[in-house]
Parts: sequence; structure tokens; C-alpha cells
Amino acid sequence: MIKTIWLKLAITILFLNLTACSTLSTQSVKPEQTDTPISKPSEKGWRYARFSIPRPKGTNPNWAMGALIAGEVINPILKKHRNQVDLWRFHRRAGQDKYGHVFSFIFYSPNSTAASIYQDIKTNSLLQRLQKEKQITLLTPDDLSKNPKSKIEDTSDKSWSDVIQRTWPSYIMGVSQMWLDVITEIDSDQDQSTKPEKRYQKVQEVVTEIWKREGKHAMLHHLNAIYAYQPIFMNF
Repeated sequence: MIKTIWLKLAITILFLNLTACSTLSTQSVKPEQTDTPISKPSEKGWRYARFSIPRPKGTNPNWAMGALIAGEVINPILKKHRNQVDLWRFHRRAGQDKYGHVFSFIFYSPNSTAASIYQDIKTNSLLQRLQKEKQITLLTPDDLSKNPKSKIEDTSDKSWSDVIQRTWPSYIMGVSQMWLDVITEIDSDQDQSTKPEKRYQKVQEVVTEIWKREGKHAMLHHLNAIYAYQPIFMNF
């Protein structure tokens, strides 16, 4: 009888020890809680590459520098990454305010593609020279650990209707592609041994004349035709 009681007590103690060890073991191998990044490498979103161009007070914008950036910096990047970029466009502004003259390349792609694009921009030899000469300042790229603009409509004007916000990026990408094709084709007719800054001054002059002469019919008239020649309110 006493042996039986001691045997049961020993088994109970052994069971409790095993249970305690099991609990300790589980807690000791529990993975540490780590902060996961908001944006994953495969997650898509809108990203910006911005280039600030000096504009001394009282002077006209150097529009040719935007054409140069598009043709010599962004065009090779688009050829390399085109299959990984869903939507893209150029944006230009040159107000004499705190933002100044800025040329932007805006694109919708996976995070990993954006990282490669930023690296290609950073290592572009022409851009590096222009930065050293203070002809261009490459502004800080987007923080890829965050993705605040993940929807197609997130960079459209919020005053527009929802359907226009969602579809406008496709329209402006076509406009940007045409403009890029125009400047690269005109540049191909220039003497390539000429310094790029001088070459693109000529390109910009030719593009300006084309727009003055043909923009009304080739662009605006046919855009109006697509929308059935209906009247619109014009405000510039």
C-alpha cells in the first residue's frame, strides 16, 4: 500500500516537472516580435523622382533641362524597366515660390522596381556631372518603407470625379510618351558630339515650334473629337 502511494506520488511529480519543462521550452523558442515594414518589395504604389532646376529670380525657366533629364536619364530607365512599370508620367512646374522649378518622373510600380530605378538615377554619369556643376539638384527619393499612394487614383486631382481620377493616369502617360518620343527623335538629328545642355536647348526650341504650329490640331482638336466635340469650360 505504501509502495503504491509513493509510486503515484513519484509519477505525479514527474508529470509536473515534464509539464513545467514543456512550458519553458515553448516560451524560450517563441520568435521575437519585430516591426514589419509597411511596404513589401512586391507591393505597388506611386513613386516620385524629382529634379530641382535653378531659376534665378527674374529669369525664365530653363525648360531645356527638363527635356534633357527626360531624354538622357529617364528614357534609358524606361527602356530597362518598362515591363515592371504599370503607369508613368512627367510633371513640370516652374513657379517662383519655395518649390521653384522642378521636373518630376512619377511612376506606379512594385517597391523592388522603384528601388532599382532610384539606383539607376543615382548612378547616371551625366546627372552626376550636372549635380556637381549645380545645374540640377536630385531631391530626396521616396521612403520605400512606406506606401501612402497605393491606389491608381491617389495622385490625381481630388476635385475631379472618381472615374476621371482613376482613368486620367493612362491618358497622361500617353501624352508623356508622345512628348518623350518627340524629343528623342529630334535629338537623334542633332550632332551627338555636342554637349548635352547645348543640344537640348535646340531640341526644346524645335519642340516649342512644333507645339505652337501643330498642337491645336494634332493634340487639342483630336482630343475634342474623342469627346464628341462637346463644349468645355477652359481655365488656364
